[in-house]
Amino acid sequence: MGFDGEIKGINLPDVIQMACLEGTDRVMVIRSDHELGKIYFSKGEIVHAETTKKRGVDAFFEMMGWPSGVFELLQGKSDQRTIDMPWNFLLIEGQRQVDEGKGEGGSMVEAQSSALKILLVDDSRVALNALKRVIHKISPEHSILEARNGKEALDEIRHERPDFVCLDASMPVMDGDVTLMHIMVRSPAPVALVSGLDRSKAEEIMDFFRLGAVDFLKKPGPDGDWGEIESRLRRLLAVVPELKVHQVRRARRPRIPCAKSTLGVEAQAVVVILGGLGGILELQKIIGAIPAHHIEKIAFVVVQDMAKALIETLCTYVDRHSGLRSRVPSNGQRVCAGEMYISNWEFPWELTEGRFRKGLGAGDGIERVSSFLVSCAREYGTRLLTLVLTGTDPQVADGLEELVSLGGHLLIQAPKTCLHPNPVIAIEALDLDEGHFDAEGFQQVLERFFPT
Repeated sequence: MGFDGEIKGINLPDVIQMACLEGTDRVMVIRSDHELGKIYFSKGEIVHAETTKKRGVDAFFEMMGWPSGVFELLQGKSDQRTIDMPWNFLLIEGQRQVDEGKGEGGSMVEAQSSALKILLVDDSRVALNALKRVIHKISPEHSILEARNGKEALDEIRHERPDFVCLDASMPVMDGDVTLMHIMVRSPAPVALVSGLDRSKAEEIMDFFRLGAVDFLKKPGPDGDWGEIESRLRRLLAVVPELKVHQVRRARRPRIPCAKSTLGVEAQAVVVILGGLGGILELQKIIGAIPAHHIEKIAFVVVQDMAKALIETLCTYVDRHSGLRSRVPSNGQRVCAGEMYISNWEFPWELTEGRFRKGLGAGDGIERVSSFLVSCAREYGTRLLTLVLTGTDPQVADGLEELVSLGGHLLIQAPKTCLHPNPVIAIEALDLDEGHFDAEGFQQVLERFFPT
């Protein structure tokens, strides 16, 4: 049974949101004066838009700027996909362009000023003051906003539109995770979680990454050293203008597996996953896409840009939400199928005769990672696949080049899906890879390189 009717006086963004939430294949036909446009929906996303002269996001933004018109929401499906941006970010950016008098379309210009507007959200006055001192030490040019709870934070965001947010996990009035969800819908910005850390918080912290947080900063105790936070914040703030929050798709909450991998099985192949900012979110998508029959044959090694304190937390999460057994590498440890070995970029390992060995060579973590990649390629050759995720440091290029020369395979996350695409684009320019991959479609990647 169906109904036909009219809804008068409704805003176009409200209708678009309704069509997205419906989750079916639809086409919205929009007429405004002498203009005609169409917006196509599929599985809860906007996949294509077109007007007389434009296609994709430019067409969508043009329609958002039309002052009035009529619409029809019909059954329909597009044979094109010209839009990959999540619908909520499209609406926010479209409204921003309308507000700034750019409703006829236009590019999404990112702020390039070195001075940032930074919002600090914490119910502890001591923590707020400590963070302010750290940021002023990094650069006195940055302007700082403060909020003591999530509700205050959303008020600040609505009026000030900060470039970067430091968010406490646990607060009165509105907790950090709820605040983060509202931020990512209302005014997307890079958000770093600032929190204490223990095993009981593993699930909560990983949920923040799943919802779109870009980094984790471990809050020290009352007399603790804020030096590590300063180091990570210094690097983060330097690249904030390069971060493309609107490109990121949140991860689904993974299911808890029924069974774990068999212990002690020799790995027939190895997948190395390199990740920078945004990499933990993509890794969550990957572990949810690995089928059981590949888990029994392949070993996985993760080298992720993250605080050292987060390694054990990530191991706990992988153990809980996949059939893999996660490990922190140890000297002499054999590389086994069904295991995921997790480290950060302070990486001291090489691979010899199928075992981790402490690297004896000089150099920093990047050079050690390059050396590890080469040792893996010598051991596994064509049975080695390396994935480059968002934000991976391009200085690892020497290792990637030799890895490919030894027969190893290299895939790169599609830059249009990366939180921090510039480093990935630099690696892609080396022309070493065999194409792009989508973390959510990782099962197809495994079938391609290691068919069952």
